[in-house]
Amino acid sequence: MTSFVRTWLVMASVALLSNWCWAQAPQYQGMQPQFEGFAPGWGVQYNGGHAAPSNGPWPVEDELIPDHAPLMDFDLFEQLAIRDIFGRTSIQTEYVFANFENPGNAILGAPISVVPNPREPFIIQAGDLLEQRAIVPNTSSMKLASQSGMRTTITIDSFKDFSIVGSWLGMLQMNSSYRITPGGVDPVINPGAFDPTLFPHNARFIATSVSGDRLILYDRAFEAALQTNFWTADVNLLFRNNAPEYGFRLKPLVGFRFNYFDEALTQHGEFDNSSGISSTTGVLTNATRNTIVTSTHNQMVMGQVGFQAELADKWFTIGFAPKIAMGANMVETHVYTSDLRDSDIDQAVDDGETYVTNNYTRVGANFDLNTYARIRVNEWLTLSASAFYWFMPVTSRATTSLTYEDNGIAVPPAFRPAAVTSGMGVTGLTVGVEARF
Repeated sequence: MTSFVRTWLVMASVALLSNWCWAQAPQYQGMQPQFEGFAPGWGVQYNGGHAAPSNGPWPVEDELIPDHAPLMDFDLFEQLAIRDIFGRTSIQTEYVFANFENPGNAILGAPISVVPNPREPFIIQAGDLLEQRAIVPNTSSMKLASQSGMRTTITIDSFKDFSIVGSWLGMLQMNSSYRITPGGVDPVINPGAFDPTLFPHNARFIATSVSGDRLILYDRAFEAALQTNFWTADVNLLFRNNAPEYGFRLKPLVGFRFNYFDEALTQHGEFDNSSGISSTTGVLTNATRNTIVTSTHNQMVMGQVGFQAELADKWFTIGFAPKIAMGANMVETHVYTSDLRDSDIDQAVDDGETYVTNNYTRVGANFDLNTYARIRVNEWLTLSASAFYWFMPVTSRATTSLTYEDNGIAVPPAFRPAAVTSGMGVTGLTVGVEARF
């Protein structure tokens, strides 16, 4: 212990002595100092022991003072990584003008064995009436052309050999409907105006045909409305390791695509005995009205391959980009009926509501052909336009996904979903802008 104290005292004395020695001004005998020196506290700038320039300020040497925050290195690395990934990102927004394939002339009823084409007037016997004309409506007047939507595409170009391209396209809800009245005359506006001799090619009744060659008749009006929704999204890796900056370049791609397509067809038939089926019953004050709703939902999950073939220079690019997607189409179909065969003439018939659902899966596919052109305005802004065609060969549509099954009025209605698919095509144009960051 005594040795430790003695050693400590010696070290403290040496330290105090050295401080005292440095604090003393230099002593010179008969001569001027030959070196530069400044007393502590003068606040002069350090210049490495060199004389200050005669015509300028003292040189200053900066010292980096480290920040000892524990996460500084990690935060800096994270910020640099994010900037490196998203430093070359572009966002493209486009207006979409598209024509969806119309449902065609699908008959809104079951086939009739003795009538080759129930879309045309045919002769029926109805109650007290003989040799009356009837027709089964169809979807030929429903149109899905001239629809509007938006597409957004995000491209990340920060990787060495590939880009990540993701896009989303959504259409506004598409609607098409029509209303028809017997003989082209609305009995509400012109009661009793229908005369078969004046309308030889028109029908007195509109009918929903069901199995067994039976008919549900409407003598006041029939209306049908179609609602369609569509959106799609995909994400792809676009490989560009061998693509030149300008000239012709071919870039393969691989990715995933999701299509969502749903339709709902609503049918209403109205009967008020204005036709005189029952000679003992006058025109009904409140017409009976039934409802038939068919809805389908297509969800297509698919893998996708394709390529981009471009001819590019600094200011202008034209290209062609075909893609093929294959996977599964998960279909869900619903059928709803309300008061299907209700009648104020026969009070014994009261159907109420029915609801049937069917789910099934089919092979899903999408063929996408796209041509485009881009005009570069400056370093960050580009104008774009494109034309495209899509074809989905396995699509369930509401207009053909209903089985008009009926087992007679003594049992509940038997309308149910039909597992029917068909092809559907879409053509369209886009115009938009692309901003690059």
